[in-house]
Amino acid sequence: TKSAHVQNGFINEALAEITQTLGSVLGVTRSAVWSYQATAKSITLEKQYLAKEEKFVEGGEFFEKDIPTYFKSVAEEEIIVAEDAAAHPSLVEFKTGYLDVLDIRSMLDVPFFLDGKVGGVICCEHQGETKHWTPEE
Repeated sequence: TKSAHVQNGFINEALAEITQTLGSVLGVTRSAVWSYQATAKSITLEKQYLAKEEKFVEGGEFFEKDIPTYFKSVAEEEIIVAEDAAAHPSLVEFKTGYLDVLDIRSMLDVPFFLDGKVGGVICCEHQGETKHWTPEE
């Protein structure tokens, strides 16, 4: 919140700073900010930091019709704390073709709010080994 990028409204730079800081502080391999479009029934990748490659990516979209269980969790403002992502009931649609392909073992998804409504999700993913989430995280 003290970042000049955040304070001055430089969204792209702020998202880069936020995702890279999340990756570093939480020690995860992938950290991202996804925006939620209720009317389009989709979430869009605004910015993701890939710690192993030390690079940022953006773009990409998931639609409610393809991952309805996850969208229900987002709409219900659920915080997803998954040490074993493949076994978490809210992530069932990601098991094949995403979690397995990217070797994502653990996930932490936290909704954020704009004007009192879900604006998106901050998603932290850890690859290669299980991450045990602490209450502070």
